[in-house]
Amino acid sequence: DIRLPDLKMALGIFMACFPVYRVYIEKLPAEINDEQLIVHAFVDAAKRHPEYNYHFGILRQLFEPDADPVRNQNRLLFAQRLMQFTGPLAAKGIEDTTFYQYNALISHNEVGDQPCVLGIPVRQFHEKMQERLIKNSLSFNCTSTHDTKRGEDNRIRINILSELAPEWATLVAGWQVMNEPYRKSTGELPAPVINDEYFLYQAITGGFPEDLRVTGSFVERTKKYFIKVLRESKLMSDHVNPDLAYEKACTDFIDHLLNPSHSYLPSLLPFVEKIIRYANTYTMVQVVIKCTAPGIPDIYQGCELWDLSYVDPDNRRPVDYRLRRELLHGLKVKEKDSMEEMHQWAKENYAVGAQKLLVTTKLLQLRKKYKQLFLQGEYIPVYSEGSDRIAIAYLRHFEETWILMVLPVGIVADRKKDLQLILPEQAPADWKDIFTGITHQGTQLDIKSLLAKFPVSVLINQ
Repeated sequence: DIRLPDLKMALGIFMACFPVYRVYIEKLPAEINDEQLIVHAFVDAAKRHPEYNYHFGILRQLFEPDADPVRNQNRLLFAQRLMQFTGPLAAKGIEDTTFYQYNALISHNEVGDQPCVLGIPVRQFHEKMQERLIKNSLSFNCTSTHDTKRGEDNRIRINILSELAPEWATLVAGWQVMNEPYRKSTGELPAPVINDEYFLYQAITGGFPEDLRVTGSFVERTKKYFIKVLRESKLMSDHVNPDLAYEKACTDFIDHLLNPSHSYLPSLLPFVEKIIRYANTYTMVQVVIKCTAPGIPDIYQGCELWDLSYVDPDNRRPVDYRLRRELLHGLKVKEKDSMEEMHQWAKENYAVGAQKLLVTTKLLQLRKKYKQLFLQGEYIPVYSEGSDRIAIAYLRHFEETWILMVLPVGIVADRKKDLQLILPEQAPADWKDIFTGITHQGTQLDIKSLLAKFPVSVLINQ
């Protein structure tokens, strides 16, 4: 005797326990990899809700082939239709709900990310890249898409809060006291509640304009974004039955925060200015890894310059292609004069992202010239003498061509120690930096010298 509501509940639990978005089942029995994922979901569901074990057993049979062709086809159709629900369920449950509730570090609340993993050692990064070259060498390297929760440079800024945690904690504690009078009572709890307030402090830090100027457009974008945040989290409001009074109290709170005559903004600006200096270097590090590590770089429209957007529809605003053409033309003209002129011009146009455009342009030209190296070339980790917490360095090698990437990490810390990169014996000893034109010799290279003229270094053997 099976009650249909119990069977539906068991089915819902199974779908919630599915470890990936979906699998593509073309026949029964399913392919071995798909079968393992199906088994994983049933085992996990049974552990979480053993009271439905009998119902799980019935559902499990529907993923097995049947001797009757008609029954077999119906089972296959059931499995295929079910997979149309597991993906949306995961997206709504995790990305569009949990990721707006769990606000420890919202840069990790990202499509494809895991908030439980805050970071990995450099050596593990190299191991992942070597594995990627073997298994997924033609996969896209994406840092922003139409569906990311925030722009790639917005995300990097928030990441840096983990490197400035004591200062950040002190600021937030002060802001909570400072802004307490501007909360409004819309029921049993003040608006915004602490969780929403902390989300907002991170969001403003990540999306703050690069030129440090608060415009009416930025205020309105932030308010519209935060209304979506509240509805997606489904705690204090939602899309079906929005709590308009709570949302209005939160948008009024944003008006207060971004009002220059109030005390919050003056206390935020020096910190944001510091964050920006670090973040823009890390942005260029990210662009280099995206374009030179195993995989195919996918540069989302608009990300040629700083991308500080919020979630959609904010990240789908029209792109100013005329500005990008003008900046690209400026880089080309200045480079003809000299590398120094180009860098000076890029520095002068720092606020709009000319340095990021410079790095992106140079790397795409390099990929075009050495296509096979980036598609098939070896990935060789390079370590510094005494510490691997100062730089990420690696070689790409194909036939006679060698390209060396040297990228700073831990830049917030005071790095006084001079460290040498130890190149493998077979590596060449004559190098030229594609960004600065400076040449370097030797199989031991000083990291500070490599990064003295520009925040990142990509060298090719001469």
